[in-house]
Amino acid sequence: LGDEVPWCSAFANHIAWLGRAPRSKSLRARSWLQVGRGISLDEAEPGDVIVLQRGSGDQPGPEVINAPGHVGFYAGRSGEFIEVLGGNQSDTVRVSRYPKSRLLGVRRIA
Repeated sequence: LGDEVPWCSAFANHIAWLGRAPRSKSLRARSWLQVGRGISLDEAEPGDVIVLQRGSGDQPGPEVINAPGHVGFYAGRSGEFIEVLGGNQSDTVRVSRYPKSRLLGVRRIA
């Protein structure tokens, strides 16, 4: 048996708690789509929350909270990729690149 547990939202909640910022208080990555206020990717600054689709194939849009997702903090852009600081990225905390096509939303929580 594997012991893989999605913990990206737990990491994001902990960082928000440390910064005394609003948090989702949920382990669902997409729960962050209801925290703070939505902004465009062009407005994103380091520390804004990035919510992405997880997995491949047909995924529901941002209106569906009870679906697979991934959450982290905006760390920059590189061409067609978003750089995200998050937990559970290759089972560690690090900056990873994700295609912009997976973006569900950007939230400003501070």
